[in-house]
Amino acid sequence: MKAGNSSRSGRGSGDLSNGCAIPGVDSPNGCSHSGFTLLSYGVRIAIETNELKILERIPEDLLPGAQRTSSHKADVRFFVSRNDKHTRGFALYEDCQPIARAGSLAPLLVALEAAAQHAVARLCRKHVFIHAGVVRWGGRAILLPGRSLSGKSTLVLALVRLGATYYSDEFAVVDTKGRIHPFSRHPHVRTASGQKLRRTLRAASPDAGNKLPAVAECTVAVCKYKARGRWKPRSMTKGQTLLELMGNTVVARTRPEDSLKILGKLVKKSTAFKTVRGDIGESARALLIHVKQQDAWNERN
Repeated sequence: MKAGNSSRSGRGSGDLSNGCAIPGVDSPNGCSHSGFTLLSYGVRIAIETNELKILERIPEDLLPGAQRTSSHKADVRFFVSRNDKHTRGFALYEDCQPIARAGSLAPLLVALEAAAQHAVARLCRKHVFIHAGVVRWGGRAILLPGRSLSGKSTLVLALVRLGATYYSDEFAVVDTKGRIHPFSRHPHVRTASGQKLRRTLRAASPDAGNKLPAVAECTVAVCKYKARGRWKPRSMTKGQTLLELMGNTVVARTRPEDSLKILGKLVKKSTAFKTVRGDIGESARALLIHVKQQDAWNERN
């Protein structure tokens, strides 16, 4: 779908309002809200606004690999508004509850992207989403578990520059067989002020994610940043690896049994280590060397 395409409004994608009243927000000329619905990993996400110019600014790749659907039903609805009595800027609502405000539209759209993607991770029933960066190196996935501000996006981009294939800088998506699927979005990096920015890299194009295969073999690398930290990897047991992944799994508390079952299959086919890291470039090179050496050792044994 192309940004600014008029097909974003009209029958099948324009009249999405479910009758929810948002205080201080008016629809233009008393008309229904304009928007569209996306289907991602079985989750229907409705995006609505009361201003068409806002709709045209919403990124076309808001959800990796998502498809437009004509269904008026949605599992969660997001509403972006300029006309809000509480602020002169913009406001973002999730199921009629305010979740973000900003003086300009750009940071609010970053918040919308993050909220929509997290909603998919939270509501998906057939896959488990782990907060992690993912690249493919050779025939295996390298999974870098970590929450926001852990530096996983920066490390993922450094690995991509060294020849690894980008899968995700936000979620590792694991199916019921324990295989890792891409969640290929534009990588997000933070500026010195803490603002999130989308990076456009040809080697990390979200379009490529639709063609990338699921990966069965995996190396879990727990890399904690420390100034002047020395790269010294130590192997993790299966139990330690499972606990680390569960600690970064979106639905670990709401669906613990499903999470344990799926992650158990992933861990069974994985090797894992933890280390501190310092310089990002040196760490990325050391990580790929370690994985290559581990693969060579596995082949000999």
